[in-house]
Amino acid sequence: MNNILNEIKTSKPEKTIVEISENLKLKVLEQLGKPRDLKKIVIHNVYGTRYRVNVWREIKENMVIITDSFFFIVTNNGDIVFSSPKLIKKY
Repeated sequence: MNNILNEIKTSKPEKTIVEISENLKLKVLEQLGKPRDLKKIVIHNVYGTRYRVNVWREIKENMVIITDSFFFIVTNNGDIVFSSPKLIKKY
């Protein structure tokens, strides 16, 4: 893991933040599953290759909350190398 993190720190991004964010949305939906009441997935670039991903669901009419939240470290191509909590099938 440390070798991957060192490589990430020293190399330039190959994809833009927007491209990586779109890629992460697809991966979250693929691995977590798509909840029936999904409102949106919001991705914030915290710094460098670290991202916060929040899954928003409408649990009642006009009541939208974050039901899942992840912290990712990704490669310069947007591949997830670390996830907290682990990204597992839920829906």
